[in-house]
Amino acid sequence: MLILLFFVIKFLSAQQIIPLEFTEQGHLIVEAKFNGVKGRFIFDTGAGVNLLTKDYSDKLNGGLIDLKQRYTGFRSTGERMDVDLYRLTSFELAGFKVNNPIATIIDVDLAGLDGLISLGLFLQQPFTIDYQKEQLVLEDLTISGAANKGTKIPLLVTKDRDIAYTIFAWVNINNQKDLCFLIDTGAGKNAFHMNKYYLPLLGEESGDPVQERKLQSDFNKELETSVFERKLNSIAIASARSIEVSEPKFLVIDKLIYDGTMSLNWIGDRVTVDMANKYMIVR
Repeated sequence: MLILLFFVIKFLSAQQIIPLEFTEQGHLIVEAKFNGVKGRFIFDTGAGVNLLTKDYSDKLNGGLIDLKQRYTGFRSTGERMDVDLYRLTSFELAGFKVNNPIATIIDVDLAGLDGLISLGLFLQQPFTIDYQKEQLVLEDLTISGAANKGTKIPLLVTKDRDIAYTIFAWVNINNQKDLCFLIDTGAGKNAFHMNKYYLPLLGEESGDPVQERKLQSDFNKELETSVFERKLNSIAIASARSIEVSEPKFLVIDKLIYDGTMSLNWIGDRVTVDMANKYMIVR
């Protein structure tokens, strides 16, 4: 009986490896199921809330409870989002399952994808993104073995009304200023956005924009955000300065609601995120 119990526990806590598909822009695509219906979703650490397209939600054949509750949040660019919330029966990713997840439904075209998966599903489940092997690894809860070897970086985990969850890390800009950046896999690869407020503090010119362009909202085609490019000297993880990128291109955004946002891929080839214990391990 003890031997059997050991193997049952070992099975339940074993790693689960899920293939990831990388788009040309660096978005992470994974197959998962809501209410048992398979779909293809962007794994988006910056999303806050799970999002289903209307076309996909129409395939669920019930199992959607309208909570009669509206959630108001803001995208990093300052765009306001007023969304209705729904409770579903289940979320499944390989052998990992979450009961009664919450999501919003939006009538939007995501280039054939079915929605966004947010971090709220992984509050107690550590995971690793392996950029070399193109895998999402669901770790055992103790994060043992190779996943526990590397550089440990503190995370700030934010929770808004038990609905939206995001993660942040402190970074150093130009060897001068530590700022708190949102970690956003939904931004693609090598994407760095910074609040315009900090340019003068870094000794940068704050005059005429350089290479100004417009970013069109994915959810409101009539809404555009003005951004311009700056090339700064460096960005590094504040607690591990050897993790650094020289002369990265930043999009500077006047109405950004954070200090900044950044992709995850530049931090390491293999990054483990443990939201429960508020750190990530980089290898």
